[in-house]
This record gives sequence, C-alpha cells and structure tokens, in this order.
Amino acid sequence: ANLGPKHEINITNDKPPENNLIALIGNYETKGTQNPYSFVHPETGDLGKYQVSPDTLKSDAKLYLDRDITSQEFLNSPELQDRFIDKRITRWRNKFGMSDDEIIKRWNVGLRGNIESKQANEYLKRVKTN
Repeated sequence: ANLGPKHEINITNDKPPENNLIALIGNYETKGTQNPYSFVHPETGDLGKYQVSPDTLKSDAKLYLDRDITSQEFLNSPELQDRFIDKRITRWRNKFGMSDDEIIKRWNVGLRGNIESKQANEYLKRVKTN
C-alpha cells in the first residue's frame, strides 16, 4: 500500500524499543543531551540513555544481558542499553507485579528505596509531564 508522504515512517537508530514506559524514562533521563546513549552524568556517573548506575550495571548485567559488561561497552551499545531496560522493566512487572507508576519510581529509588518518598513521587511527576 502506498502511504504517501504524509505517512512516511522515520526510522532512526536512537529510538528505544517500542515501549511507552521505556520511552518516558529515556526521554526524561537524557532530555536535551546530544548523544543520549553515550551520556555520562557529570555528578552521579550514571550511564547512557536510561542513566543506569555503574553499580547496578555491574550487579545486574548478567541477569539482563546474559553476561558481564563494562561501562564503556554499555555506553557504546544502544542495543545493550535498550535490552537492559526492557528486560529489567519486564522482570519488575512480571516478578513483582509492578504498575507503570511503581516502575518509574523504582527507576529513581531502586528496589530497596521507598517508592512513597517525596523524591520518588516528584520523579514520577517529572517523568510523566516531561
């Protein structure tokens, strides 16, 4: 079918997997950065488009990527970053039964953090209104 110029599909390599929750987190975490996948936060050292902490990457890479990975390998691979967040969110939803809002809050405070904290709730609000 000819969709014509109004319906052209723009495909780029910098888009996350087709998951609205992943897009929300990625767009918020690296908003305004020129190269989100290679971005390292100057204060926290968090890595890439989804701002994964180096400690989280070190402890969880095998679980979500089936192998250990260095921070540099992670930064150099949009595919690994997208797979990491996709598998992490899927696990959180399936294993722990988390809602989208809970997942967004957990992305900010971690699995052991208080998702009812002011910080977590403010993060949720900022991500959803980004």
